[in-house]
Amino acid sequence: MLGLRQLAGGQGPAPRDRGERRRLRGAQIDVVVTERGFAPWKITGAPLYPNDALILSVVLGSTPFTDRVLTPAERAAVGPAPEEPEAPLTGTCSDWVYQQVPPPMIWVYRMQTGVSEQYDFEFYAEHVLPNEWISSWNPSSLAAGAVAVRTYAAWHELPGNSYSSGSNCADVRDTIDGVFDPSYTTASTVLAVQAAWGSIVYQNGGLFVAHYYAGTQTCAPAPAPYSGWMMQWGTKTCGDPVSQGGSDLLFPATVDTFYQVNGATTKWYYTNDLLLNPNVNSEAMYPWVANGKTTFDRVNGAGDGDSWFIHAAPTVSGRNAIVYQERQYSGTSTTSYHAQVALRCTDPGASSCAVTVKVVAIPASGGSWIYRSSSVTVPKDGAWHRYTFDPSAAGVTHTAVRLSVVSLQPYDLDSTILTSPYG
Repeated sequence: MLGLRQLAGGQGPAPRDRGERRRLRGAQIDVVVTERGFAPWKITGAPLYPNDALILSVVLGSTPFTDRVLTPAERAAVGPAPEEPEAPLTGTCSDWVYQQVPPPMIWVYRMQTGVSEQYDFEFYAEHVLPNEWISSWNPSSLAAGAVAVRTYAAWHELPGNSYSSGSNCADVRDTIDGVFDPSYTTASTVLAVQAAWGSIVYQNGGLFVAHYYAGTQTCAPAPAPYSGWMMQWGTKTCGDPVSQGGSDLLFPATVDTFYQVNGATTKWYYTNDLLLNPNVNSEAMYPWVANGKTTFDRVNGAGDGDSWFIHAAPTVSGRNAIVYQERQYSGTSTTSYHAQVALRCTDPGASSCAVTVKVVAIPASGGSWIYRSSSVTVPKDGAWHRYTFDPSAAGVTHTAVRLSVVSLQPYDLDSTILTSPYG
């Protein structure tokens, strides 16, 4: 990926002037963590932005740990990273094959140690984005960057696309295929990754090498020789309001601005949906969970507008069949959600099914869960019925949200949507 070394370590692309540097970079701070029986942990030059939070991932061990976030001048002095080769890669590491569902994990080659380490894929994206985009930029710009970071990395997890294969294999490298620092991230970039995580973009029919580089502050396709690449500074202009000289675009339109060129066509799946695999089209069902009293199957048949759906039924009389998906989401006390489910009653001994749809806000450890419920009656007529639910705000800050479907009777589930305003 070209241009990564041009970017400010921990602050994204190097700001254009001193005034903008002060406004966008915020402060750089040093943090030291100590605990009896462990060696000290230290990070220097970590970015702290106004109205944002610096999130540190501290792992204490028997040897001292020091992480230094490079300044913009230091990052630029290293020079650009090598360009991705035009010929297809041949390595296979994670061997993930489901393109409409982000992989759950990723192998990262740590250039300093020469050792591949496995990380949660969402954690990886959350710790690349603040090194590639500036955390104080508008949410739509950050979400466009999140899509690019995730798409690029997910493409490398497909068979034959990884950096290396065999022993100590890796899908990506930590300083070339996206600057990855597991020690820190910021609240604004975490929220951007979370908000865009369910939105999948294809180019010409599948995942693609979503190149990006610093570029210029222009909301237009990148010029040669980088035509078809995303310009990080361009995403800022695309997302800024018109009053600030921007184009006021939401993140899907920003992504299309840069990647839908040179005859390429983009197609979005599940745009703005927080849930993964909402139509169960992918064989990977890992985001969906059922309680222990539920028969839970992915069925190939007449779904709600497609050929797959989930069938759920209680295994014990008088106990609920519960299917749910839980997603990390940094919600506030006033965060609003919109839910939709498609349901079909399959109870052979009843004329209808009583089903409850729940949106659950889950605070940080120790907090009480906040439930919002909507009960519906689904007629048993062999047809799919769509129901929407706009619950009142949870009234508490929360770190995850869950969409649950609950019934004492057998039912089919498809076309699930959970959205929240962003950008």
